[in-house]
Amino acid sequence: PEFKITSRRSYAALCELCRFRDFYTVRETALRNLQGTLVDPMLKRMNTTTLKNYEKKMDDLEREIKKFIHEHEELRQKVAVMDSMPGIGIISAATLIAELGSFKEYSTRNKLAAMAGMNPLLCHSGSSIRKSKLSKHGPPLVRKYLYLAAMTAVNRVPELKAFHDRLVAKGKKPMTAQCACMRKILLILRSMVIENRPYQVNFQKKSIIT
Repeated sequence: PEFKITSRRSYAALCELCRFRDFYTVRETALRNLQGTLVDPMLKRMNTTTLKNYEKKMDDLEREIKKFIHEHEELRQKVAVMDSMPGIGIISAATLIAELGSFKEYSTRNKLAAMAGMNPLLCHSGSSIRKSKLSKHGPPLVRKYLYLAAMTAVNRVPELKAFHDRLVAKGKKPMTAQCACMRKILLILRSMVIENRPYQVNFQKKSIIT
């Protein structure tokens, strides 16, 4: 069915919601880690109260994000497709879309990877190339959520598991293999969104998107 294309302003609004939720998530985690180290009873009570406030704000923002997605048909459709992939939830899908915009705007896989900072950056020493690393250009939240997704997806998506194990067997460091899987997850998601097709095992083998 035809639907109105989501405006850039809507993507910006969703981006603001997702970033604000992440703001509280980071601080909630820090306070939770601090709780076990506190000795002073008054500080413990203050920390407990602040934690409850942050948890409420996170819940409120999550509901607002889901409501916002539900009210925008294009976003709802994309998030539903992305949510079908193991390791990707509604919030992570919403964050990736909010930070990167419509995946359909990227004419090639490499352009999307570059925007996400998942493209290799060659390190030179004089006239020789020493090594390559991720450029890490673009929104840090994208790489954060791709990393979290990879931690689950590598063990639940057969082609990712095989890809990861092949890289490690070739002598790649575990983190290098993990980053490669993060990039592959992003590209699989792009194909899923463009084809409007939920995830299936061996999705890439069935995809013709370049």
